[in-house]
Amino acid sequence: MSTATKTAKKKSGEPVPEDFTLRIRRYDPESGEAPFWEEHTIQLEPHRSVLEGILQAKDRFDGSIGIRCSCRAAICGSCGVRINGQPGLACQTHLDTALERGAGDVIEVEPMATCPSSRT
Repeated sequence: MSTATKTAKKKSGEPVPEDFTLRIRRYDPESGEAPFWEEHTIQLEPHRSVLEGILQAKDRFDGSIGIRCSCRAAICGSCGVRINGQPGLACQTHLDTALERGAGDVIEVEPMATCPSSRT
């Protein structure tokens, strides 16, 4: 992503939505198959959270994507995932920050290593 794209602004001064590719680790225990990666390109402003990106991918592309989140319900930490191999809260990690910390032009999202996946 170019610097010009990162700093693009609407005439009103608001950030312009950009394309971000999420590579989401998926698993269906009923299938007997091994976990696999699935990519979805979402479009949000760079300051938006990884959680918002996951929810957009779930809404637009695949309703079976599973993520726990309890924002504003006093259960902080339920959206904890590994983002580019590092633990973090999906609701507090901005897309642009996640992209900068990753290797390449994809944001990898997977369950925490200590949390068994029932479905992702």
